[in-house]
Amino acid sequence: MRYFKTNKKKGTALVYVLAMIGAASVLFAGTIQFVVSHVRYNASLEPDEQAFHVAEAGIFFYRWYLAHELEGKTASQISDFWNNDPLGVDDNGDGDCDDPDTADGDGDGTEAYVVDYEGIGQFKICIVAPEQYSTVLSIESEGIATSSGITKKRKIRARQRKPSWSEFAILANADMRLRHGTEIFGPVHVNGGFQFDGVAHNIVSSSVETYYASDSDVRATRPGVWAAANPTSSGYKHLDTDDSEHFLAGKRYPVTVQDFNSLTSNFNEIRDRAIEDGTYFDNTGDGRMVILGQPNAHQMQVYEVDSYNGAFTPSVETEVCSGGHWQWSWVFWDWIWIEGTCTTIEPVVMDIPNNGVVYVQDNLWIEGTLPEDYKVTFAAHDPGSRTPRIFLGTDDIFYANRDSDCVLGLTAEGNIEFLKNPEKGQSSADRSELNIDAVLLSQYGRVGRADFGDCEDTITIYGAIATNTRMGFGYNDGRCGGDGSGYQTRNLYFDGNLLYSPPPLFPTGGAYAVDLWEEIR
Repeated sequence: MRYFKTNKKKGTALVYVLAMIGAASVLFAGTIQFVVSHVRYNASLEPDEQAFHVAEAGIFFYRWYLAHELEGKTASQISDFWNNDPLGVDDNGDGDCDDPDTADGDGDGTEAYVVDYEGIGQFKICIVAPEQYSTVLSIESEGIATSSGITKKRKIRARQRKPSWSEFAILANADMRLRHGTEIFGPVHVNGGFQFDGVAHNIVSSSVETYYASDSDVRATRPGVWAAANPTSSGYKHLDTDDSEHFLAGKRYPVTVQDFNSLTSNFNEIRDRAIEDGTYFDNTGDGRMVILGQPNAHQMQVYEVDSYNGAFTPSVETEVCSGGHWQWSWVFWDWIWIEGTCTTIEPVVMDIPNNGVVYVQDNLWIEGTLPEDYKVTFAAHDPGSRTPRIFLGTDDIFYANRDSDCVLGLTAEGNIEFLKNPEKGQSSADRSELNIDAVLLSQYGRVGRADFGDCEDTITIYGAIATNTRMGFGYNDGRCGGDGSGYQTRNLYFDGNLLYSPPPLFPTGGAYAVDLWEEIR
């Protein structure tokens, strides 16, 4: 009998080969599927990226359009531009541009502005126009790519803003010095050199690398931004090599000069607007005194000032008398004065012009409370040879709510001066404390306080300051226990609302720049 031997190794090898072939088939099929998917992905990726770039092109097109249309225009002319249906504006404010509108001539038939872009597709622009005198607008640009036969859409939203001088807590056009006791919450820029011995919570910059500090206790060349070692002692002239306790966010110098000439308030435009609105006051007397929030929250009282001695609260005219005369008295055997008829002069009472202006062709004193969400500019200016000033300190100036959109702009052709020993009313318990909520701009002069040789406590300013010449609220004269006269504590807070909503007809920058960018689809 024959026996046959089974070859188990051959069967095992066959199974192994079949398993390998099966695995290879699976891997090959997966590879083919991956390659096909990748090809399909790449095919769709190109138009997707194209749609994004087309949407970006729409944003930059509108920036160019605004620069072309608005260059050299005044604030009023810019306001007129936005009120006359420019390209792509959402006219009824419903949040889209789908409503019928054929004024832009693009053939789309809606409020949106549609432009074919280089044979790739088109961008569709929808604009939310800025509020009157605001520096901010919102742009949505939808990019549509169709060139590859696959339609892809992507949408970008960008906020554009005109830069403004009021991006600084302090902007100065001269050498500056602020003593210890000064605390600043906001960026500071000085076109000259700056000795700062207080505490700054934001960047402090100067446009010079070095300068000659000419104060009598220094008289030396110093860096563009510096602090003195031991500023409370006689060692002002010594440079503090470790000044990090003064400049908490750092310092930068030299940087680009800020063109202070571009900050010039258009006083003629403010004057024309005030005449139109009935808020113009002429140059009779020595000026006007304004009390905001009286006799009710949304009104103001305006008094004519008949005399001012340069330091204290001015004298306002409250009555006019006529018919008085001297008469001989046989009883008293002398001349006696016979009183005439006196008429009480009431202040002018008028509504505070919300989103408006007040123009005084003379000096201006102002105090009181600005109602919530009100925006108003007061200007002291004379088109003649005089340079009117604004005086602060008769009492506090408050915003009814700092968290609202309150903005008070005070712009003077001359100085913005702070009074000596103001006769404070109900706003402050301590007459030596002063609070000012406002934006202060001195076109040709300074923002500051004369050297009265007195010792005041605290001044707090919430807003922004632009001064052409050296500002200050105190003097290094050895008075007040060696700390110097004037306000001993100076708190300066930057109002962030000014980035997007400066006071009406205040100077702003030139072209719009992209401030915020996001893809929304």
